[in-house]
Amino acid sequence: MTDSDRGTLDIRDHAVVRIAEIAASRVTGVERIAGGLTSRTMSRAEASVRNGRVRATIDVATLWPTPIADVAHRVRRAVVDDIAHSSGLDIESVDVRMHYTPPERTPGTQESRVNRKTAPVPKAAPNASGVALVLALLLCGVAVILGRDALIDLGAVNGASWIGPAIDSVLSVTVQSWMLPAGAAVGVLGIVLLLLALVPRLRTHRPSGTEGVWIKRGARRRVSSLGTAAAAADRVVTALTGLVLIALGAAAAAWQQDRLPTWASEARATVEAWQPGDWDSAGWWPWALLAVAVVLSVLGLRWLYAHRPRLQPSRTATLDDEHASVDLTSAARNAAAEFESMPGIGSATARVMGNPSTPVVRISGITGDPAPSTDAVVEKAERLRIRCASALDGLPVEVQVLVDVRSAK
Repeated sequence: MTDSDRGTLDIRDHAVVRIAEIAASRVTGVERIAGGLTSRTMSRAEASVRNGRVRATIDVATLWPTPIADVAHRVRRAVVDDIAHSSGLDIESVDVRMHYTPPERTPGTQESRVNRKTAPVPKAAPNASGVALVLALLLCGVAVILGRDALIDLGAVNGASWIGPAIDSVLSVTVQSWMLPAGAAVGVLGIVLLLLALVPRLRTHRPSGTEGVWIKRGARRRVSSLGTAAAAADRVVTALTGLVLIALGAAAAAWQQDRLPTWASEARATVEAWQPGDWDSAGWWPWALLAVAVVLSVLGLRWLYAHRPRLQPSRTATLDDEHASVDLTSAARNAAAEFESMPGIGSATARVMGNPSTPVVRISGITGDPAPSTDAVVEKAERLRIRCASALDGLPVEVQVLVDVRSAK
């Protein structure tokens, strides 16, 4: 391609960008405010023309709480029509990315269609999550020790091995007087872990009687964004750890009382016949340690990663057009600002939860001083939820309002 060809393409790209921006600006509901969202103009397009075909993306803003999916559809239709009519080029794709900008004033309430999804019940983290995090850290610690011994055996680093002597120490243990109390303590710890795993996740808020509005009174736990799969894994692993500890405690106590079953003694004899104390001199030993270290480190780090603060699915496509998407973070931010501006609400925050296919806009507010009645708070929250659902109508999104009712001091 010559330099002159590149110049022609650049001019054509720019012309298509201008057509798209002008077409979007003529759509009712589009705001042309400079320096707002992401420090850019509210209507900004990018276009690429190759072989007579156009691919364009345009960012557009509208005032909160305008029904955003409808604006997105009209913008895309106008941009497609104007580019095709003015340039004569074929349209390969036109993507519209919608954002909300704060309103100049608080508009009146609006009715909305019934939401299409059910938001998750606000719950605290499982009691077992703390134990699970400790176990994940222990896995990582064991992996470091195994990796250290593997590197020592391979001659990569200097030092004394720990694993071989530890195996010898375990195999040389004989019946001791401390085994009964130690076994009892370990068994009690196992029972505690088992109970923690069996206790279900607690609700942080109670239903208000109004759809999508939840109320909290008093010092209840914080809402957790931990996923269902991670929470279930925490409980299962904690329960298994508890059962293992109960079994070890019972075995230690039975050994001290000379009541171990015959099969347990036979199993110990079988392990001793394998001569694990001599494994550290085998050629395969460091590689086995290294492999186990890698597996344990991956499991531990993946487990810790599952407990990270979950990223917000900031953008979702409309139900009717996959090329029209909406910035949910801007919607959540404006909804929180509107809730906080209501009389009786001291502060409010909002976040987008879930995953990109099933997002939930969760708005959390705390009553101010003097605190309004519960009925008044529920009414305000319901009005906000209806307005948000109306604004986000046409999107696979649920809106949930959580209110912390603080008693007047």
